[in-house]
Amino acid sequence: MNQSELLLTFLIGNLFLGMGVCEFIFRKGKDADWIKKATRNKSARKYSAEISREELLKLSPQQQQELFKAGSREELLFCIRIAGLLMICLILGIYIYHGGK
Repeated sequence: MNQSELLLTFLIGNLFLGMGVCEFIFRKGKDADWIKKATRNKSARKYSAEISREELLKLSPQQQQELFKAGSREELLFCIRIAGLLMICLILGIYIYHGGK
């Protein structure tokens, strides 16, 4: 293995490791039980958009905050996944463009 292949392996490995850590940190399991039951297979953002404003106001301030945090976690996780994939494509593209040297 030459130096560029080692660097490529190191960079992509670190990206996958970072993505795995972020998946663990921003996992859905941190959501409150009532959010898991209410959303079922939908995202928290879709759930909060579907319920009426009156139902949203009926929630306690703590529940509103939990719902907001769940939606924020989903958005961060999505952004991290997209950014990680783009970085991997960028690294591979540069590696291929330079002919693997």
